[in-house]
Amino acid sequence: MIILEVINVQQIEKKVVPGHGSGSLYQQILGSGSPKPGLAKSLKLWVMTIKPGGDNKRHLHEDIEQAYLVLEGEGIVEVGGEKRRVKAWDVIYLPPKVTHAFYNDTEEPCIVIGVGANV
Repeated sequence: MIILEVINVQQIEKKVVPGHGSGSLYQQILGSGSPKPGLAKSLKLWVMTIKPGGDNKRHLHEDIEQAYLVLEGEGIVEVGGEKRRVKAWDVIYLPPKVTHAFYNDTEEPCIVIGVGANV
């Protein structure tokens, strides 16, 4: 049984995730694609860096609800066709089966922490 596990995010390589475009880079912390994929059963945790002028392509997840926490920067989030400007420390809820995307329309990278769970 695992009691304590520490993962340093700075040691996780930033990667393009298929279907999300090259305008955003992901560091998978927990869940599939992470350094320890079997550590969390249904929880997913990642850091997403959206490049200036980049996005993570409009997409949806059939059976995963998610939330984004904007850590640095700002941009425009789109959920179900509705768009809103967001900035550092804003949290966005992303229900399952609803299209969503994050657009960085600034000249600085935007860093977002994402969390998801199967429903």
